[in-house]
Amino acid sequence: MRDRRLRRRLPILSWAEDYSLSLLKFDFIAGVTVGVVLVPQGVAYAMLAELPPVYGLYGPLAGLMVYALFGTSRHLAVGPFALVSLLVAETVSSVVPPEQTAAYVPAVMLLSLMVGVLHLLMALLRLDIIIAFLSEPVLNGFTSASAVLIASSQLKHLLGLPVPRGTLPTMLGFIAMHLHQVKLVALAFGIGGVLVLDGLKRLNKRFCPSLPLPEQLFALVLAGAIGAQLAPEQVHMVGHVPSGLPTFEPPPLTDLDLVRRLLQPAATVGLFAYILAMSIVRTMAIKYEYSTDANQELVAFGIANIIGSFFSAFPAAGSLSRTSLIASTCGAHCTPLHGMFTAAVVLIVLVALTPAFRTLPYAVLASIVFMSVKSLFDLKTPRALYKLN
Repeated sequence: MRDRRLRRRLPILSWAEDYSLSLLKFDFIAGVTVGVVLVPQGVAYAMLAELPPVYGLYGPLAGLMVYALFGTSRHLAVGPFALVSLLVAETVSSVVPPEQTAAYVPAVMLLSLMVGVLHLLMALLRLDIIIAFLSEPVLNGFTSASAVLIASSQLKHLLGLPVPRGTLPTMLGFIAMHLHQVKLVALAFGIGGVLVLDGLKRLNKRFCPSLPLPEQLFALVLAGAIGAQLAPEQVHMVGHVPSGLPTFEPPPLTDLDLVRRLLQPAATVGLFAYILAMSIVRTMAIKYEYSTDANQELVAFGIANIIGSFFSAFPAAGSLSRTSLIASTCGAHCTPLHGMFTAAVVLIVLVALTPAFRTLPYAVLASIVFMSVKSLFDLKTPRALYKLN
């Protein structure tokens, strides 16, 4: 009985005893492939969360390593996700303005800690059952609306305009009144990024679906090379990205007023991060015929977010696009260990390759966000619901 309980709380004990060199090969290929995709996505999603770009590389590390030990899904790719990044920005910015970086970043780290505690409390109270009562049309509507907000939030980078935060009509009205101030170089980078990403995606789908080319990485390298030939005033670039690993720094737990004001944001971000991750977990488990544990997933995400909050990580989530990439790369022949290889790729980038981001235009990162949220739009469900009595 004790052994069964231990295996349930530490799932690595269940699959490690049957691990083989064949599985190691598939985990390595899947992990490295996803790592190459995660680097540009992480930088882009950090921008979406109103954080400095390097936090998109800090963020996934704890989640990837912890989930490999405590997670029950063979395929889930843990790390930044566009919708959760948007929720972080929208909820925390109502408490601390993103312009106040010295206060905003610690607030986000405190949010990660509070989300982790929430997940563990939900696991203790067996609240994983909540996902059974959520309506799919409601989730689809929420996700589609969020995709619109995510895309609109990147217009300021795509157009090179200081578009103020606000409702969609407010932002569109500001853009309409300041069209003459649009930076054509930024617009060219943004449109060019979309065209390159879309073209490579079509090539991958047709010629190499099993092991696709890293389209986002290719777009970043190309844009960085072109950006190096331009003057800084011509287009807004990422600039200096610090090298090295994240340092140990506790969130501001003693600021009880900040804790109080972040209670609602933590509940919002924590709930939707879990719901979105579980929808991916269940989809993969059904497709490849293996069992998962919804309560243990709460434990895994809870521990990941708590540990990550001490190492500059914003809330962990599951990524649909990167999980699909893992599935297409290794099929059913993988384990959660692939996350360790993905983390190794991110570590290498942090230690040796961050100077390459210096000449990277923000408009190209915006194009990555644009292309990533395309899959969040759902037009079929509203059409089907419209036909129902």
